[in-house]
Amino acid sequence: MKNVGLFGGSFNPIHRGHLENIRKALEIVDEVWIIPCGKHAFMKELVDAKDRIKMIKSSLKELGKEEKKRIKINSIELNKEGKSYTTETLRELMNRYQHKFYLIIGTDLLKDINKWKSYEELTKITEFIIIKRGGYKMINTGKMKIFKELKCETRRISSTEVRKRIKKGMFVKDLLPREIEEYIKKKGLYE
Repeated sequence: MKNVGLFGGSFNPIHRGHLENIRKALEIVDEVWIIPCGKHAFMKELVDAKDRIKMIKSSLKELGKEEKKRIKINSIELNKEGKSYTTETLRELMNRYQHKFYLIIGTDLLKDINKWKSYEELTKITEFIIIKRGGYKMINTGKMKIFKELKCETRRISSTEVRKRIKKGMFVKDLLPREIEEYIKKKGLYE
């Protein structure tokens, strides 16, 4: 049985902050499974799943050989029709695999996590790895079981910020791996 950190999100696009979160989580779990969502639960507009998967795969080239061996991209939510919900995804993974799963989330999500579908159930079936992000405080999350809190040293980066900068024609080299920036330009994403 492996200890697996589940790192879900839109990855629209994946950025250096995501990669740093993955690196940090690998310090305490055997593997990290990246789970890009299909249809976002809060109706965010997403570029095509194929583009997001391509960018995720390309971004992993920035990681070390041993790190890459311990990272999987799981398309469970991309294969679903309709919206994806964390609790349903976790239940399905628990039925398929005999691993200990932890949810990796940033402190930026804590203020709204109680709005997630079936949040109470989620707190009963898993523990959380909390990534402390600059500019966001650790807040009381009720019944959430916290396995570990990790400090992330990268500056505050969000996919929203990346998309806004691209749309305005601004500099993004500090936010994205070079290959991702080139891919976005080539495909005309987020313009």
